[in-house]
Amino acid sequence: MPSSRVRVAGAALVPVLLLTACSAGRAATEDVESGLTASGSHFPVAEQQAACAAKILVASDLSDEDLQVVADADPKAELSADAASILAKAQVKVLQDCAV
Repeated sequence: MPSSRVRVAGAALVPVLLLTACSAGRAATEDVESGLTASGSHFPVAEQQAACAAKILVASDLSDEDLQVVADADPKAELSADAASILAKAQVKVLQDCAV
């Protein structure tokens, strides 16, 4: 009965695959960079600082969901309560590390 074992194993994998598909993970640095210079950005920076600032944000403690909000630059999307303090710290780091 190898075929029934294969079906059982396949059925066991379906929830895992669905969870993986639903969780997009961390936004890519390039996507965050685009969001930083877009109108409606939640964390606007000068175009010359965007690549540096994006690396800082991706490496920060910002949640994956909040980072995606920054990358999407949707002014209607809301950041979490924790994001404000993390972004304030990131702003200081951007000013220190990304001077042009």
